[in-house]
Amino acid sequence: MSSTIEVATSAPTFDELFRPLDPAFMADPYPSLNRLRELYPVVQEGTGRWLLSRYADISGVNRNPQARRIGPNGVTAAIPWFNLEQYPHASAQIRDSLFLRDGDDHARLRTLVGKAFTPRSLERLYALIRPVIARLLDEAEAAGPTVDVTATFAAEFAVRAIQALFDLPESDYAFYRGVADRGVSAINPYLTPEELQKLDRYTATTAAHIEALIVYRRAHPGEDLISQLAIVEEQGDRLTLRELVALTVQIMGGAISTAHDALGLAVLSLARFPDEFRRIIDQPDLARSAFEETLRFDGNGQIIERNLHEDMVFQGVRVPRGAKVASLLGAGNRDPEVFADPDRYDVARFRDPSTPQILTFGHGPHYCLGRPMALIEGQVLIKELARRYAAIELASAPAFRPSLNPRSLARLEVALVPRADG
Repeated sequence: MSSTIEVATSAPTFDELFRPLDPAFMADPYPSLNRLRELYPVVQEGTGRWLLSRYADISGVNRNPQARRIGPNGVTAAIPWFNLEQYPHASAQIRDSLFLRDGDDHARLRTLVGKAFTPRSLERLYALIRPVIARLLDEAEAAGPTVDVTATFAAEFAVRAIQALFDLPESDYAFYRGVADRGVSAINPYLTPEELQKLDRYTATTAAHIEALIVYRRAHPGEDLISQLAIVEEQGDRLTLRELVALTVQIMGGAISTAHDALGLAVLSLARFPDEFRRIIDQPDLARSAFEETLRFDGNGQIIERNLHEDMVFQGVRVPRGAKVASLLGAGNRDPEVFADPDRYDVARFRDPSTPQILTFGHGPHYCLGRPMALIEGQVLIKELARRYAAIELASAPAFRPSLNPRSLARLEVALVPRADG
């Protein structure tokens, strides 16, 4: 039985609308999320978790310092397996990163990490990844008339961008790809005991490898991000070695998986809306806005979870202290109270600086530090696609992985049509 705002009996039920494991829902969840936002803006699932789907509520709870990663009982609902005794290495990786920090402890880490994401480092990233995407698109073109975006340049671009940003040795490419994959799986709440044991053993090996790299970069700093993280200081405070290891794995894993998923969805939107792609061809400066619009319209990040440390009221419904609250970003990002014509894909929407921020990167204390990096990567990819191609055409129906969060393509087969003036 769900606890909700009362609606007309003729309306579809919550369970009829929210079917996150249904392939049809995964293919296009937005009509259902729109109805959910309209009919059930605040609803409690049978599991006890509360779902929010309106922009104002989602923004509000994520800005509230009493909505935290850790619950008032000291347990995180986001990672139910979190246990230092059973899984000491994997749990330590989560504990020592930004993921489970709140309050002053979280603010301290964000201040230190933020110092490494300087305008100069972002300019360096832009310069490094432009030739990477150009080379990967050359390879994609040479491979045949169609290309699976998820298996080729989206996947490789994500890894190669991080490799460039961290100045990782080419000989260790396969190892660091594994670090990224397992760094992401560490925050998966559905791992089996066998998978957790494997993750824990691998994390121990990973931590030792990255620790050695950090120690070397502290002694021989360069312009790479690991060096910058290792030397940042605020009033005599520095990141500990343990924190550096956890943060490095978190940044690698998060950046690679996010880029892979978001870039694939960006190509899908550009293929589905050829008139909008032509606007970017005519106005290349729309590339950054186009990527942000993709994250709003059909983004990879779909859920943010928080634990309430005090009672809160949403749409007149009181949600008690101790409750777990999940924000449905795909619903909030299409809220007509905030975004005009929200079901339209408009690549120029975010050229206007007064356009409200999307919910994808979060709001408030846990606002994503990687936002500038993600927008640069998306901007570079879209600008290069527009420079080279007159159209991106779907060669077959896209296939999605069985996951709402992140929303991720399993296959995206497209034909890249060269520009006549290219």
